[in-house]
Amino acid sequence: MLIWLLWPTVPGPLTGTTAVAGPDGARAFCSVLPGAAASDCLRRTAQAFDNHNLAWLSTGALILIAALLARRSRIAAWGAIPVALAGCQIATYFLNQIVLYYHLA
Repeated sequence: MLIWLLWPTVPGPLTGTTAVAGPDGARAFCSVLPGAAASDCLRRTAQAFDNHNLAWLSTGALILIAALLARRSRIAAWGAIPVALAGCQIATYFLNQIVLYYHLA
C-alpha cells in the first residue's frame, strides 16, 4: 500500500478534485468541465474511469498472486515491485487521457 502513497496516481490538474475521489467520477468531472457536450463527456470519462479502476484491480490481483507465490520463489516476491509501479503508471495513463483530451494542462 505504500507504493500508492509515494507514486503519483492522479494527473496534476485532477489532483484534489472530487471527480477522482468521489464514487461517480465521470459525472462529477463532466459537471465541473465548462463547455463540454454532456453525452460525449460522460462517455469518454466513464470509459477512462472504468479503465483506471480495472488497472487498479488487475494490479492488486497480480500483487496478491505474487504474494501467494512468494513462498516458493523469490522472483515472485521481487516481481511485485515492478508490477505495482507499472499498475500505477497504467492507471494514471487513463486519467491523463482525460486531461489531454480536454486540454486541462
